[in-house]
Amino acid sequence: MSHPVNFTLFADRRSWLRPFPRLKIWLRDRYLRQWSWAIRLDDDMILCRILGRFKIFVDPHDRSISPHLMIEGHWEPKTTETLVDVMRF
Repeated sequence: MSHPVNFTLFADRRSWLRPFPRLKIWLRDRYLRQWSWAIRLDDDMILCRILGRFKIFVDPHDRSISPHLMIEGHWEPKTTETLVDVMRF
């Protein structure tokens, strides 16, 4: 049986990715693309996974945000990071 990780042990440590911001961005994008998918439910609705775990319905007729959500799993990374920081889960 696995035990939950105590993250307070690592609170004072810096991430090894911090000196390599481009690598961090590349790993994040790769993870999000790996876990994103889209399924057409009918002519007016597509179910897709965003941010690696959340499911959302998007409009297939939209040509601005929906393609990004369906293929990459996120839209505008800086805006997404800000919203994730502000929201509580």
